[in-house]
Amino acid sequence: MSPRRKKSDLTDEVVIKNNYFFVVRRPLYSLCFLLPLIALYEIGTIIVDAEQIANAPERITSFTWIIGIARVLGVGGKLVWAFPGAMVVITMLCMHIFSNFPWKVRLSWLFWMGFESFILTVPLFVICFIMNGTSFSEIDTGSSYYAKLVTGVGAGIYEELVFRLIILGLLLLLLDDILRFDTTVSVLLATMISAFLFAAHHYYGIDMSGGFIRLEEIHAGDFLFRMAAGIYFALVFHYRGYGIVVGAHACYDIIYFTMPYILKLF
Repeated sequence: MSPRRKKSDLTDEVVIKNNYFFVVRRPLYSLCFLLPLIALYEIGTIIVDAEQIANAPERITSFTWIIGIARVLGVGGKLVWAFPGAMVVITMLCMHIFSNFPWKVRLSWLFWMGFESFILTVPLFVICFIMNGTSFSEIDTGSSYYAKLVTGVGAGIYEELVFRLIILGLLLLLLDDILRFDTTVSVLLATMISAFLFAAHHYYGIDMSGGFIRLEEIHAGDFLFRMAAGIYFALVFHYRGYGIVVGAHACYDIIYFTMPYILKLF
């Protein structure tokens, strides 16, 4: 006979099961929320041209890293472009399977995840304007808007995969579980290191042939903002999960690239 469960335990389970803020952090919700974004990015790379996106000034360096891994593993042809998206799907599925969470999703909560992602861009824009005073009118509108749009979606998916889900996760594992640092110290160090790497990767990258290249000149204001953004995304990832941090990142980039074109109409 199984031990009788306390009424308080059952109450906690019911609260968590019906609480949006707890449940949408689960991998299955992240997967369902991200599937349309992954599809949009994959279709976008076909329509806009994958090579143009990969070599654009606003390139997704983390995406080219994953492409490089795919080629090392022997993935070739057009399948190599589908590898990063497949990596996200497989990762989320594995995390969900090992978590033993139920295979149920409330569709209405996926829409709320989108709304929450949009709202979470507001603090990031405030940080941006305070730190470097960027004006939307100063953003280059000469290159393809559609390439920028697709790149913004991809940046949300793959930069968060690399720098939050993988690098931040591995740093926490190293510092907290292996080196046995104090938990608070581990979180602070992991967050700062991942944020620094996130900022730095915007300036140095790898081209599609595997060569090491410099993407742009380093400016203190831009670097510090990107590091602050890395810290902010780490907090969103910790408290709201992978799906919503991807949504917030993608929403920020889409708004950032879209506003100059809207302002041109006035």
